[in-house]
Amino acid sequence: MELIRGLLGKLWATAKSRFRLWIEYVLIAVAIVALAWVVATHSRNQRLQDKVQQLQQEQGSLRGELDDVAAANKVQQKAIEEVSRLREIDHGVLQALMDGITDIYTRNAHIKKQLRELRANNEKAKAFLDTPAPASVQCLLNRTPCTQGDNEDAGGSTTAAPGVAESVPPSNTRASH
Repeated sequence: MELIRGLLGKLWATAKSRFRLWIEYVLIAVAIVALAWVVATHSRNQRLQDKVQQLQQEQGSLRGELDDVAAANKVQQKAIEEVSRLREIDHGVLQALMDGITDIYTRNAHIKKQLRELRANNEKAKAFLDTPAPASVQCLLNRTPCTQGDNEDAGGSTTAAPGVAESVPPSNTRASH
């Protein structure tokens, strides 16, 4: 134990005599650590600034793309609205056309029924309805080119016999059947 005391005593005496040297070593070590920390922090800040700048550029680029997409979307929306408006107009026109066609079919069926009843019940009307139409009228009814004097005699009547299919064109409508 004495030996340990002696050794510790010598160590303590040496440490006391070199205390200032030890403090200088500690200060140098602290300065080196502080310098290393400053360099590391500066380097890290520089990397973060570079990353922030890169992200800002990407954000600007994406904002530009987003603005382009938004503008294209507005154009598309206007086109869709225009097509919808035209579709509504078309629907109205087609509905009116279909209503008109239905009305025509109804009137046609009514007129045909009246003509059949008239022909069956009135001899004068039957004789008149059996009279062939002149060629100039037949070409209009048959939708063929009309020329003056086609198949007409001096009295203006046609050479077609009464009741011939050419005197009245056949109807292609569903309501007539």
